[in-house]
Amino acid sequence: MHKILLAMLIIVMLGAVSPARSQPIQVTDVGIGFFDSNRTDQLTIIERRTSATVDEIYRATPNRNFGGWIAIGVNPLPIGHPYSYYKWRYTKPSGEQTSLMGPYGFYTAGFGTFRFNAPGFERNPNGTWTFEFFVWDRDAKVDVLVATRSLQVTSTTPPDKPPPTVTPPGTTPPTGTAPSFWNPYQRRTVRDGSGNWQTTIAPGANAWWASGGALSFQGTGNNTYIEDFVQSGTPYRVEGIQISFELQATVATTQGYVGPYVLLTNAGAGWQDPAGIGAQVFYNWESRGTRGGFLQRGGGGVDRKDLVVPGVNDGRFARHTITVVNGVVTWSADGKVLISGPLAHAAPSQLYLIVGTRMYDAGVAQSIRIRNLTVTEASPK
Repeated sequence: MHKILLAMLIIVMLGAVSPARSQPIQVTDVGIGFFDSNRTDQLTIIERRTSATVDEIYRATPNRNFGGWIAIGVNPLPIGHPYSYYKWRYTKPSGEQTSLMGPYGFYTAGFGTFRFNAPGFERNPNGTWTFEFFVWDRDAKVDVLVATRSLQVTSTTPPDKPPPTVTPPGTTPPTGTAPSFWNPYQRRTVRDGSGNWQTTIAPGANAWWASGGALSFQGTGNNTYIEDFVQSGTPYRVEGIQISFELQATVATTQGYVGPYVLLTNAGAGWQDPAGIGAQVFYNWESRGTRGGFLQRGGGGVDRKDLVVPGVNDGRFARHTITVVNGVVTWSADGKVLISGPLAHAAPSQLYLIVGTRMYDAGVAQSIRIRNLTVTEASPK
């Protein structure tokens, strides 16, 4: 009798223990290598890799991007699916591990990708880089590890010396010099348990990469503000500066304020730096993501919700310039002034150049190319 009672007690106790959490959704493919980031309707893998050189990673392009992917067995992915998001992180050869990046929204075709360019920002990138892939269980609010992959990286090109900008035949090379080194950051604004917005900002890999003298971005939102940006390795004199670049971007939103920007800020501050000076594409939910621009004036701004920005959603590259002359900030495109206004406060003598973008809507992709970026500083007096 005692044995029967003991057996029943063991069964009851075992039944009360929560089973180990199983993988919440079928993961059909995970990998590292080259893929076509221009395709959002289907996962287009070009080449799987277990090794790569810094040169290969550095020179990747949107139609032959380098990074990781995760595909799930749900297509099309319904809106509100509890496993609509993924995260990832990596461990450097030195053993240093990044924090989780994401959550990012899966495309409706049931896959997600990320651009990997971290070795290009390392002084000693050689060795094994380890990647961990997670899906985010929205209901349980836990991150579930679904796969790990490794990549052997060898250095063939100094990471702080990008290839020269190639000027198309028949055009005039831009004046000034291009920044020779970029530091990546990510800034996130999310609601806490009380419904208040909380912001964090930290250095680390993001979805920008440098290739062939150009900066490129490919990413999606997840219904929280995510800001990926890269920052110049050295600051620039503010008064008399001219920043020139060509911009081609595809952005969309029905819920937030999104788009690329080029700004002068304090180190690691991001676009909301009170001292920020420059231009931001600020396409807004009121226009369903079809217009909007914002000029930052170092403590104040000029908001043009009706502005249609050349090079955004029109399929072409448009030449943009940002100048600070005699305390006046001017943003021009295709030779025409878009917004201009005086500095709200006296500017610091030097600020860093940042290039970034803001995302919001879950699963909505942004694609950005900035090329022929040059900075001309006024001579010190």
